[in-house]
Amino acid sequence: MAPGDRQRHVIIFPFMGAGHMIPFVDLAMLLSQRGLAVTIATTPLNVARIESTIAHVKASGLKIQTAQLRFPSKDYGLPENCENFEVLTNHEMAVKFLVSLKNLKAPFERLLQESSPDCVVVDGFFYWALKVARERKIPGIVFTITSCFSRVLLVHLHNLRPQERVTSDSEPFLVPGLPDKIELTKAQLPDSLGFRNTSHQSEMMEMLEGMAAADDESDGIVVNSFDELEPTYLQFYRDHVRKPLWTIGPVCLCHSRQRSQRGKESAINEAECLQWLDSRKERSVLYVSFGSIYNLSEAQLLEIEMGLKNSGVFFIWVIKGPADDDKFAHGFRKEVGEAGLIIREQHLNEKLVIQVLGTGVKVGSAVISMALGEENQVEVVKRECIEKAIRRVMGDGQEAAELGERARRLGESARKAMGEGGSSYLNLSRFVETVNGYDR
Repeated sequence: MAPGDRQRHVIIFPFMGAGHMIPFVDLAMLLSQRGLAVTIATTPLNVARIESTIAHVKASGLKIQTAQLRFPSKDYGLPENCENFEVLTNHEMAVKFLVSLKNLKAPFERLLQESSPDCVVVDGFFYWALKVARERKIPGIVFTITSCFSRVLLVHLHNLRPQERVTSDSEPFLVPGLPDKIELTKAQLPDSLGFRNTSHQSEMMEMLEGMAAADDESDGIVVNSFDELEPTYLQFYRDHVRKPLWTIGPVCLCHSRQRSQRGKESAINEAECLQWLDSRKERSVLYVSFGSIYNLSEAQLLEIEMGLKNSGVFFIWVIKGPADDDKFAHGFRKEVGEAGLIIREQHLNEKLVIQVLGTGVKVGSAVISMALGEENQVEVVKRECIEKAIRRVMGDGQEAAELGERARRLGESARKAMGEGGSSYLNLSRFVETVNGYDR
């Protein structure tokens, strides 16, 4: 920054869920490392979750802070201190939570009035924040935490509605207008986003409408992807939105601090995990995780347990809930012994991994078999299918070797993209130049 230049200030506004908070905090760190002053706006309990990470960044001399937005969950029919999507236990709570997000508008408006930032970077769930910023002549940017592929697919599903042309949840339909032939069923679509006929469909569709339009309402889009990962869908997305678009990911590679310290604290420390991994051969361990939101049904959990056990491969399974939960009453931990390490803590992505990137295989599920705290009466993927898929990916055959090599090359490309002179590094530089050029 040249002498006399004013340091630009950016407000980051993430959705309150670990899968969103973590990449948004990483983005905040990246921007602060490039000379911007950054404020992360979120609710009090979520501020508490990230305070150790923020303290570490501030200790290095970078200008980063948090701003608390009051979120009285009890006023919206939710339990007290219900400020994060992970703590929800059923779909009714999820709907109330999502609908109540618009009540953050008033505290967000006050924050903009008090701080007068040069730019805001918002989550698509807060699509209304773009209009709030525009009314104050503040540029608004959307940060897409997933891939260009998944974003394009969701927008196409919303705008073209091919799912409405089939007569059953199991009937396949083609998503038109994409570079690849992508087939889905209604049962594979996330009902939390209003694609399926639920009792809360109108509320979810209203939110999806705003989220789908967020790109058009914004002054630009930042994507947690990199040019080399999905060049076809990056260009397709760029042609579709006709707005400035910067791929700056994967942001998880942004800092030297151990990535194990991001997000919620695990029941096992990093040293234990590394010691266990170091005792295994290279590329011999399977990593299993279904994220921090959805719960597996008891029946599905058992099938995964047995599929892992019968496959005979080493694995790390990161699972939501206590490590001594009743779901482990099957004696699984004792049965697998040193073969597995259990750590406590969707179909659209499946299409990207299998059809576009070619780094995985289909297990067999035709429907989403996870729920927010309740068992859906849906198809359970049997242990035989799980075991077969694991052997295909982790075996000694040509298919496993090709999948592994493809994944290895993409990993190398990701690291190069984030390194100095890489595509994401340069795109972030261009984004920061854009922010520095905003006339406020």
